[in-house]
Amino acid sequence: MAESWPRRLLLCLVAAAVPIALGVDGDWLAGNTSGNVALAADQPSNQRSGYVWSATRIESGIRLRGSVPNDEDRRTLLGVIKAHFPDLEVEDRLKVADGAPPQDQWLAAVSFSLKQLSHLKRGSVRLLNVALRLEGEAKSPAD
Repeated sequence: MAESWPRRLLLCLVAAAVPIALGVDGDWLAGNTSGNVALAADQPSNQRSGYVWSATRIESGIRLRGSVPNDEDRRTLLGVIKAHFPDLEVEDRLKVADGAPPQDQWLAAVSFSLKQLSHLKRGSVRLLNVALRLEGEAKSPAD
């Protein structure tokens, strides 16, 4: 139980930071009517539906899964990855799919997610629409 509170704190901090970084009003937060912050991605799978994208940092690379709106956005995403992770190999298993959030919001969410992933030794980021879930081990105490 003592190990779960830092993760929950991190999720709350990320939940508070992402709407500011994205310039959205925070409507993508779920379960906030009681004053508790919970990410939409934390909802039970039978309540989830939306546009999913994820990146996982492993020893020598980045593994991409989920959906991308189109090939142009895929190229933009791969450019952002090369900027944050120039020495890592990219395993791209993204599929072009309809139903993405507005392009500017989705690309901003992906960019913000990758910036957070760059602070991890290993871990993953997952977007459900533009709601972020981040898990992993920080590179350093400052990270």
